[in-house]
Amino acid sequence: MTSALAIAIRPATVADFPAIARLLLQLYQFELPGAFSGSLEGQQRLLEFTLAAQENQGLRDRYVACTATGAVVATAVMELPGSMAYDKAPTGTVRQAWELLGPGATVQMLRTVAKSLVPVPRSGQVQAAWFHSVVVEQQYRGRGVGKHVMTVLEQRARQAACLEAGLQVLALNQSAVEMYEHLGYAVQWSAPRWQQVISWPSYVMVKSLSLEGE
Repeated sequence: MTSALAIAIRPATVADFPAIARLLLQLYQFELPGAFSGSLEGQQRLLEFTLAAQENQGLRDRYVACTATGAVVATAVMELPGSMAYDKAPTGTVRQAWELLGPGATVQMLRTVAKSLVPVPRSGQVQAAWFHSVVVEQQYRGRGVGKHVMTVLEQRARQAACLEAGLQVLALNQSAVEMYEHLGYAVQWSAPRWQQVISWPSYVMVKSLSLEGE
């Protein structure tokens, strides 16, 4: 836990889906403004649908950070070697989006999903953890919550015998880039211009998890 805020990290549960969906919406609104449209309620319900799809895929490798009162204020996913990838558009997503958001917003959502599927090179290290969907509640940002979440999950990755950690971050999210640099991550790859045309400018950042690097 962090001493000042008493933040605890635990595996996510189904009951956390509404809070996780709310946090993911904040992330999309900050990093990709305009990428999703339609009512906020509809966007929230659509994200909850994708989290619950495929036998609650939103629980796989996902953690949440909670205050002493139990409020979820951050979330992150730590994929370990052999983990099943998260399906961003599981069966039924288009139908749900059409009903909840309307046709125009559905088309926009599919464009965004397509851009997010453009592959990026991950770590060449076989025993590597991959972090994604890291987001902190807006009112808790700048208070060390994100660093605490990453530090705890990195330790769990070490316990799982991972030697390296990697993540992708959008270039425009400078505050996140700076946080990861402070934690010891370094840019290993930058999206080339041709890829920025079909996706977004981004970096892949990596960090050694060897005990010598602690």
